[in-house]
Amino acid sequence: MHRPTASLKSRNWQSQSRKKGARGICILICLVSCIILPFLLLLYVASDDSSTISTASAGTTGTTDTTSSTLLSSLNLPNERDFINTVKQCIGPKCLQHLPDENNPTRQRIAFLSTGGRTSQKLYEIMKQALLVYYNNDEKLMERNIELVPTSHTPPYGYGKSHGWTKIIRVIHSPLLTETIEAIQATTNESSSSSNSNNNLSLQGILRHPNSFLLTHGLRQVVRFHCRLSHVAAHTAMYNLDPSADDLKNQLSEMVMRLTSTAEAGDRIQDVNAYLSQALSVPLSDIAIQLRGIVTEKDLEDLKEVLQNELDSTDNLKKWPCKSLWDLEGLQEDGSDVTSRMAKKLVPDCSAPFTTCGVKRDRCEERGDVLCKK
Repeated sequence: MHRPTASLKSRNWQSQSRKKGARGICILICLVSCIILPFLLLLYVASDDSSTISTASAGTTGTTDTTSSTLLSSLNLPNERDFINTVKQCIGPKCLQHLPDENNPTRQRIAFLSTGGRTSQKLYEIMKQALLVYYNNDEKLMERNIELVPTSHTPPYGYGKSHGWTKIIRVIHSPLLTETIEAIQATTNESSSSSNSNNNLSLQGILRHPNSFLLTHGLRQVVRFHCRLSHVAAHTAMYNLDPSADDLKNQLSEMVMRLTSTAEAGDRIQDVNAYLSQALSVPLSDIAIQLRGIVTEKDLEDLKEVLQNELDSTDNLKKWPCKSLWDLEGLQEDGSDVTSRMAKKLVPDCSAPFTTCGVKRDRCEERGDVLCKK
């Protein structure tokens, strides 16, 4: 999931030995090189501005290639690896796989869990279609075996009989910044469509919002969302998907095999792989390109401090329960602000099918009770 930062390599020019009688020629060549070569280099750089990534806070440009991997790496927080090390999944026979639907006792209920956004939506559609390809495009056959449910609500604390999921697919972006921005955008877009208003936030609007807490609060909520899921992964089957991973096709292919019976796969996995190659031939998101030149070093440093605070105050997200999604400054009592709406869509849904909120903290989270004394 973590992408190493691209390094810049310089060429080492090594002089050849010369006869003493040729020193004058060497000096002349060196003088010409000192004048002509820098000039040619300047012309080359000026003509190839597509290979530079601007950092507004530094006031300089660094020459590098503009591959998706390089762009994404440039958006990593300096301490993001510390967060990644807290992220858990559960694969193997010890992971519980409860089948909650008594009317369909063999059907798996699979949660496709994300903080929201266009990338996660596209990934869900690809995942669903890959499963359909596996079942020979027979929707009824697939639905008899698997119910794939997209949701943003974290499972309530407890085992499978509490949250009603057989398995959980967790979408977790790298870098965190892209997931946070997409989650905020998804929240504002949902509000806009429901109210028929036009208050969608652009990337610039999120990064430079008058409410300086918007992005930092969003990051805290994304971290706390994943904290909850890592706690659930202590017992329930859970697989992590990174939409920007270089091996995303392999991850999805393996996911299909884990969700289905590989013993009867035959050529179907080959068909799935062929579909995935075609579906992933176009990038899921261009958010890294859009953020190029907008995100500054100061932005990353500010978010680094927020992430470090979350890690330090929770013993690297090990403390139980995870911090409340509502425990943030400046939330509006009427729940009209973006942060409140984001919390509402991420907290457990105690009224969802096959769900029981037996832990007080979950009921408090659902109603926005941070103190949780009632």
